[in-house]
Amino acid sequence: MATTPPVVPTRARRSAPPATDAAAPESGDAPAAEGTILPAGDAEARVLLAFENHQPNDVVMLTADELRAAVDAGYVDADPAAVAYAKGLLA
Repeated sequence: MATTPPVVPTRARRSAPPATDAAAPESGDAPAAEGTILPAGDAEARVLLAFENHQPNDVVMLTADELRAAVDAGYVDADPAAVAYAKGLLA
């Protein structure tokens, strides 16, 4: 029997990212675990793995906390180029 992934994976299930000496960005954005800069507020993201009612290449709007958890878990890509690509597929 296949199980479905949680709505938005929690970061608590992953180990903490390694500590770095890099200064935090001054724009109010926060870096993700892989070094990706994520917006501080709601943002669009390209779905990479099916979850909830979303399929790969859908574009979803997520809150900052949801976005961080989904990016860290590999469910979405918040890079503006990835979002533009997914939007181009819908056109």
